[in-house]
Amino acid sequence: PVTLSEPHADTPLYVIYTSGSTGSPKGAEVTHGGEVNLQQWYLQAVQASAKDRFLLLGAFGFDLTQKNLFAPLLAGGSLVIPEMTDYDLEQVATTIDQQQVTVVNCAPSAFYPLVEGSELPGYPFPGLRYLILGGEPIRTAVLRPWLQQVSCRLINSYGPTECTDVVAWHLQRVIEHDHHSIPIGKPIPNMQLHLLNDHLQPVAPGCVGEICVTGIGVGPGYINRDELTCSLFVETDLASGPLYRTGDLGRYLPSG
Repeated sequence: PVTLSEPHADTPLYVIYTSGSTGSPKGAEVTHGGEVNLQQWYLQAVQASAKDRFLLLGAFGFDLTQKNLFAPLLAGGSLVIPEMTDYDLEQVATTIDQQQVTVVNCAPSAFYPLVEGSELPGYPFPGLRYLILGGEPIRTAVLRPWLQQVSCRLINSYGPTECTDVVAWHLQRVIEHDHHSIPIGKPIPNMQLHLLNDHLQPVAPGCVGEICVTGIGVGPGYINRDELTCSLFVETDLASGPLYRTGDLGRYLPSG
């Protein structure tokens, strides 16, 4: 007989294999509770409604992609999947135009080609409401001329695969100049960012420290890699749950 049971908040939802900078793949788990928290933030951040049409631009195995599979369905909107096997610039532009896409979430390098030339179908895509970028630093010099033509809002998102996609975000209203640096922002609800030294002690404001993450979105660790999990998911006095050491460096701006 088969027994069915409902998942709990700490039940694993999916595993994504990531090599990071090591070249050695490791399977990172995330939980149902982390995904629910992520979706609650995402839907509110982009003010999602049944009128929205989300473009699925990332690969299915990319952690950034996952929230875009569920978000439009939770909002009663539409999920738009371009008819292509590999990245096809003309097809992506045509899809955004013809399908009246309102939300695009992808890596910056996947979006730049869409706005570097005005000859593409539908340019400058005036129907876009939100562009959410993540996974790499944003080259503002590429986006600034396009953003000046549209009312689309730009969100910079940050998060490691070991957590549920996004742990911090920043809504950038205006890019003042081509060398404008866009911060990763502040934590999403129920997540916390800590800038720590090698002894896992907080660094002074303005000083560089390792970005460490606590909260509901921190995953349980790596599949069958207990030693690695214990070295990066550590117990501290900063939170009741594990603290994940991202290895990334950051500092607080005067604004916090």
